[in-house]
Amino acid sequence: MFRSTTVWRTAGDYELALDPWAGPKPVLRCRRAAGREVKKVPAALKDDPVVRELTALAEWIGDHAARALSCVESWMTQSLPVPAALIREVWPDPYWRRALRYAVIAPSDGSGGGIDVARSGVLVGVGARAGGALVVRGLDGAERELGDDVVVIPHPVLLDPRGSGLLERWRDVLGPLGGEQGIEQLSRAVYVRPDCSPAPGALTTHQEMAVFQGVVHESGARFEALVRRFGGRIGGERAGFSFGHQGRSYGMVAELRHQGPAAPVTLHGFRFPDCAGRHGSGAYDTVPRPVWSEGIRAVASLYDGRDAPVSGPVGSLPDDAGSAYQAFLVACAEYAAAGAPEAGPAKPRRAAGASELLDAGAVLTGEAGPGEEVLTARRHGSSLFEDGGCFVRLVVARALEAEDAVARALGLVPEAGGAVPVGRVPVRPLDLLSRVCGAHPELAREAMGLLAPLRACARTAETKPGRAATDLRSSLEKLTAPHPELLPYALDEGARILAAAGSVAMARPLYAGARAAEQRLGGVDEGALRALVSEFRRLGVVDEKLLGKYGPSSRPVRRRVRRTRAGACS
Repeated sequence: MFRSTTVWRTAGDYELALDPWAGPKPVLRCRRAAGREVKKVPAALKDDPVVRELTALAEWIGDHAARALSCVESWMTQSLPVPAALIREVWPDPYWRRALRYAVIAPSDGSGGGIDVARSGVLVGVGARAGGALVVRGLDGAERELGDDVVVIPHPVLLDPRGSGLLERWRDVLGPLGGEQGIEQLSRAVYVRPDCSPAPGALTTHQEMAVFQGVVHESGARFEALVRRFGGRIGGERAGFSFGHQGRSYGMVAELRHQGPAAPVTLHGFRFPDCAGRHGSGAYDTVPRPVWSEGIRAVASLYDGRDAPVSGPVGSLPDDAGSAYQAFLVACAEYAAAGAPEAGPAKPRRAAGASELLDAGAVLTGEAGPGEEVLTARRHGSSLFEDGGCFVRLVVARALEAEDAVARALGLVPEAGGAVPVGRVPVRPLDLLSRVCGAHPELAREAMGLLAPLRACARTAETKPGRAATDLRSSLEKLTAPHPELLPYALDEGARILAAAGSVAMARPLYAGARAAEQRLGGVDEGALRALVSEFRRLGVVDEKLLGKYGPSSRPVRRRVRRTRAGACS
């Protein structure tokens, strides 16, 4: 697909080169001056300028690749609309192309619905001419251009909603192409939603489905990690999940016997609240097929990840989740054949509007409205690539100067001609590097050095938030000592990480530490502080105590935040 150029650089008695294609992340290769490679970079070279520069670039590339993959996966699992212009602009980037290539895409009317699955095709390229259409290969093996302005990467269950074998036909299309999908679309475990529920009492208990009931995990901590892997949270003796589809969010609840991370966990029934009180034919029609599939996929993973034999009130259950689910489908079919009653019409949900789609992660076409901003594609050249490859970053327009500062610090070359608008997105807080480099572009390299402890904080925040906060603060205070103006930015980022992990109590001291650091530096930017108060108030971090101690001096802002707490609009 792309070829890279190996450029060896001297560092002490060694030579180093960055291998951008090593998986799962780029790695530094190291060899002696005589040419013999060594397994790792010697510890004595850790502080060498060349090593630090190449390490920073490797980490940036790793983050960039992960971000591209995460975006495409999110668009696919939620079947969100994406401008064709965006795909066209990021195509020269090998990491975006690796995530997008061979994905099945379909035209969309851009509303979150209206997916024309009949015109789906495997994405194989982009037309050569300027503004060229996307090139796809259909089930008939023929290539054609898809000239629509908006496309969707459909969840695989939408390609084969009845489980009639269409997914296997799509997999057959990939064979002659000689490649694999970058995302888990056609290889994803898919669970078809039945047209009818089982008879009352058959693989059900009260409102819960007992498809996977009786699973025992000896380690509560390991079970909790599995739940978090699918975005779930445990509260009491329930695991709650949320799955998005076309701008709407749908819940699922699994009932547990859970007494903490040191005790065994038993999985009981699970339910989709949207199906409450419904049984018979059409009982599950209130849950979109992709949501149903993703929910069953999550619980099936809890089933297959068990530590102990499966047993329950219905006797011995099958050895694997696939067999257990097949038994559930059989019970559903039997009830339907026996004349199951109609569940009644499902109460329709309002289709998601533009704001809901944007909040879910969609990128929309058209002019940016209130609370929205322009998303652009910014290209950066690199000596790493041959054949015209480059890095393409999706950046909101207000962060372009900061993005270029980071690129130059990494040795990349922002492409002449500027960024290309590709859509609109909601206004969100900028990432750490964008915030720092917007105010202090000369400190881009130093700001990158703060990312490692922040990544470590993110890894431990879910399970050990107190330790994560303490270790992070200690590391950041040492790293920012030469440039104390960086400390408030880094502490705020740590507070965001801990709040996202569900530990608001541990986030508050970091937020307070950031405000105290600002006061020591002097000259607090009141406008920026208002924006921070609004953001962290929504996260639940800013309470009345923090507001009184570190809030803006302007009384209208303080009154507005306090009214929000009582339910008024912010």
